Amino acid sequence: MIVHNAPGLGAPWCVESDTGVLDQVRHVAAALQELGEPHRIVSVRYLMDVVEAVRRAQEDVVFNLVEALAEPGAAALVPGVCMAHGMACTGASSHGLQRTQDKQVTKEILATGGLPVPKGIVVAPGGRIDARRLPRGRLIVKPVAADASEGITAASVCDGAGPPLDLAVRRIHEQFGQPALIEEFAGTRELQAALLEERWGVRLVALAEIDFSAFPPGKPRIVDYAAKWLAHSFEYQNTPRIIPAPVSAKAQDKLLRAACTAWFLTGCHDYARVDFRMDDHERFFILEVNANPDISPDAGYAAALAADKTPFKKFVQIIVGNARRRNKQCTRRSSRM
Repeated sequence: MIVHNAPGLGAPWCVESDTGVLDQVRHVAAALQELGEPHRIVSVRYLMDVVEAVRRAQEDVVFNLVEALAEPGAAALVPGVCMAHGMACTGASSHGLQRTQDKQVTKEILATGGLPVPKGIVVAPGGRIDARRLPRGRLIVKPVAADASEGITAASVCDGAGPPLDLAVRRIHEQFGQPALIEEFAGTRELQAALLEERWGVRLVALAEIDFSAFPPGKPRIVDYAAKWLAHSFEYQNTPRIIPAPVSAKAQDKLLRAACTAWFLTGCHDYARVDFRMDDHERFFILEVNANPDISPDAGYAAALAADKTPFKKFVQIIVGNARRRNKQCTRRSSRM
């Protein structure tokens, strides 16, 4: 059973990312059709819709493509609902989704685990920026609990304290109704490590770098909302991926180790993408861990699979098989208690 959130739950300025889930649904449904897996598609808006769908389901697996629900934070509970009803669920657990959907929580977990993360502070809605706590140098402002680059534009990058930073923070508060994360603008390069869990463990599918070489001087080299979703924008058309990323073997080994450690610290399952910033000396920081990342045909994870020569239907087969095995193991443990 492919379960996805109904479009229309997002804000007007995030309509592209809000409706992008339908591309994933079509892609997964086509793969299941090729695999001969009977399936149906269920659209949900509320957590109770998920409860009802799972309670009545005849299928044994939920392919979880729920990115957001009408109740804030409820999307992370989908795997828990499935588990409570004895049903397998693809992707991260509820615990893993709750951890990775809050950028500040993720940063704290990674930092405690000894991984490098950008310095930063969080400003709650209505709160003031404490300039004494700001990291030095250039800064970037993000919603603390949004994904798909929602809320990030060129205006999100600021040169320290001042009116532009105040405006960027206020915009997050007003548009998203959530805290703003102010981070140091680390590095000049952006890399993405796509990870896949198979029977023998977690492996690197591909390490990609975003190519900003067409960006004019002064333009922030970031993957903002336009670069991800606005097909006619300069940013979208001038941020191709380089796969494999042109880094040294030593740096790749360190990035892979960091990505795998981040996977286990945050509780990922099946597939994930870990995003990094790197400087010209190959020193890096983890930006975020994307549990259940976008797997639509144009997304970075699909590009990694293509570079790895892993057919998408094979990827779907792997993670559905993972979910079934986890559910059987959970059932056996429960029966012994």
